[in-house]
Amino acid sequence: MQAEDNYLHERLNTAKNIQREVEVVGLFNETILEGKIDLLIENSDRSLKIIDFKSDRIANEPDEILLKKYNSQLDFYAFILARCAQRKVREQALYFIRNGLLIAKQVTASDLDKTTANIRKFITDLNN
Repeated sequence: MQAEDNYLHERLNTAKNIQREVEVVGLFNETILEGKIDLLIENSDRSLKIIDFKSDRIANEPDEILLKKYNSQLDFYAFILARCAQRKVREQALYFIRNGLLIAKQVTASDLDKTTANIRKFITDLNN
């Protein structure tokens, strides 16, 4: 069992609640935002961890372009939960199932602020 598997196993075993294929919906600037989270873990303090499973064939690490794309997706999910549903998102992670690689990061207020700005810009551009 790889270290990443132990990490995931530990999170699942210590979770207060685990949900799979969770549809999230939020309203921001009169725009409906929606997505589907592969795995949502609720901790005992009610904070959340988002895990998204990926089946890409990668070598040891995903390239920066792929990582940026997938992190943007996780940022979007964290934004919906934190800013639209008023839930504390503590961590988000990508789990590459073909090689067992897990890449996790803490979610900060700064991350959410950047995502808010990106979504606001996207909606503005879309409406112009």
